[in-house]
Amino acid sequence: MLPLFRVRETAGVETQRNADGIWIPQPAHRLTCPPGLEYLSVVDHVIIQQKVELVEAFTGFETANKYSVKNSLGQLVYVAVEESNCWNRNCCGANRPFGMKILDNRWTEVMYLYRPLKCDCC
Repeated sequence: MLPLFRVRETAGVETQRNADGIWIPQPAHRLTCPPGLEYLSVVDHVIIQQKVELVEAFTGFETANKYSVKNSLGQLVYVAVEESNCWNRNCCGANRPFGMKILDNRWTEVMYLYRPLKCDCC
């Protein structure tokens, strides 16, 4: 878990920053949606960037993927972390089964996505 610390922006809005960058501020108005999904109510699109792992680049050994989910201003909305085992990543490649944890700025799981093994011969 990355340490969080608070910074005060020039507009007076308090945001959180860590090694990944500045997190999107929590929406001011209360919504009737599941906790953590309120951030999606204030963005019109998201940009997903995979974090490059140097171990993969130099060795070809697949590691669990990590992604930053940002808004158009470059503020972090979520962080996504792949859950899969070493065997599936390195032997099944893009066909592998995996789970994806979507985490908010408190590192609380907001969503969990799962993709089963994809057969490429059918």
